[in-house]
Amino acid sequence: MLIINYIITKRYSSNGGVDLRRINAFFVEVIGFKGRIVEKEITMPFYEWGYLMLKRKYGDRANWKRIDKRKYAQTYLNNNEFNGFITLLNTIKVKEPLITHYEDKEICIVDNGYMWLQQFPLEKNHSVTTMFDADGNVVQWYIDICLENGVENGVPWMDDLYLDVVVLPSGEVIILDEDELEDALTRGLISKNEYDLAWGEVRKITKQINTNEFVLTKLSNAHKRILEKELV
Repeated sequence: MLIINYIITKRYSSNGGVDLRRINAFFVEVIGFKGRIVEKEITMPFYEWGYLMLKRKYGDRANWKRIDKRKYAQTYLNNNEFNGFITLLNTIKVKEPLITHYEDKEICIVDNGYMWLQQFPLEKNHSVTTMFDADGNVVQWYIDICLENGVENGVPWMDDLYLDVVVLPSGEVIILDEDELEDALTRGLISKNEYDLAWGEVRKITKQINTNEFVLTKLSNAHKRILEKELV
């Protein structure tokens, strides 16, 4: 549970209005979070308050405004290979394609007819999104390192712990957002234990990928087939 008690120090601009860039004094109290009791005072500009909490990402991506028309399905699985939730989002029509870049590579990850399969394994510190193009080909596997996976109001979620691992169909492995993790530790937004957890999870996953032992990427097509007939 994250409780934020804040004391606002207002700085006024020359025209008498409040300058939001200079509202920056508040107190943060974290009580009983993951078995820890932490109290610390942080000074941060008002517009950076969003950094205080890990970003919670939901499987249905209900607020994604890029999508004009969608279909969605989810289910819970518990078998020898996987225990957790899987979701499938079909972006039938989007406002515009979404292109990502990795150095000299340009990859379209969202367009009309694309599907995103997300796997939320319970009691694990990662979540996997497999992105399929309109022809059913895998565009990339995107592995979010997370503090935990859970479910709220029937919808699975994960608390993003900054680091990400991308696996391309070529077999290339890319680690992303190291700078965000370092910044979070410097700001005191995560503990050293959480920092070490994130890097430990990356090392474990990349080792499994390199030895062809990372199971979730192998299950992506089978999980997609389970949900395709349930899309509504």
